Amino acid sequence: MKKLVTLTLILLTVCSYAQIDTIYSKLSGPLGIVHNNNNIYVAEAYQDQISKIDLNNPTDTPLVIASGVGTPNFMDISGSYLYYTSYNSGKISKVNFQSPSMSTTVLSGLQSPKDLLIVGNTLYYTDPYGISKIDITSSSPTPVAVLTG
Repeated sequence: MKKLVTLTLILLTVCSYAQIDTIYSKLSGPLGIVHNNNNIYVAEAYQDQISKIDLNNPTDTPLVIASGVGTPNFMDISGSYLYYTSYNSGKISKVNFQSPSMSTTVLSGLQSPKDLLIVGNTLYYTDPYGISKIDITSSSPTPVAVLTG
């Protein structure tokens, strides 16, 4: 019993000193977040947009780098492109985050894509049926099932 009380007191002491710093609080339904250099990119599901927050100036208004993207979820970066899943649109798209403009659809016709991860030239993504992958260097990538459930 003495060990349990001591452990509880230690945990309470440590937790009472934890600090939470809010970087920016006016995001609308943030789901995904990814870091690149001194910026973080946030998928704002309720606004159907992806915003960039400069960590050197976090009080500045975030810059929208892609809008009308259909409930963006999760993101990853490869080279100068930010890839993201659009849950409601059923697609994976990319945008050049160094000079934002129109998003380019990489793969469409998917069933509720969620998370993604890029390893080299391979983009892995999840959906309700499992994990699939595509080659991001291909002009017409074909999904290959990695794991089905």
